[in-house]
Amino acid sequence: MHKNELIGIFESALESSGITEKSIFIEKLDRKLEGKKYDIQDCSLIEIIINEDREDFEESFSELIKSRFSGGNNTLSEKSIEETVNLFIQSLEHSIDYYYNNIIARHFSST
Repeated sequence: MHKNELIGIFESALESSGITEKSIFIEKLDRKLEGKKYDIQDCSLIEIIINEDREDFEESFSELIKSRFSGGNNTLSEKSIEETVNLFIQSLEHSIDYYYNNIIARHFSST
């Protein structure tokens, strides 16, 4: 499923957002990814995201983290860590859905 690459993207986004306590986030993400059951098609789309859109995906998630922890809201509570990890998973799954829908739309528009 390319778990290590996803963790790398997550870690880079945290770094560029100025979060220094990355290990807490990464442990939670690792556990969340272990619990996810992506099928072969989803894994293929994750590979495309990693290979084709890594920079955009990382940058957009980094901006999301920055906005989340800006304005004096930079306390790393258990809830904020969990929410950040969930946002990453949701962003990934949104990207998977986007690619999947584009593939289907292209298929039907070409027939």
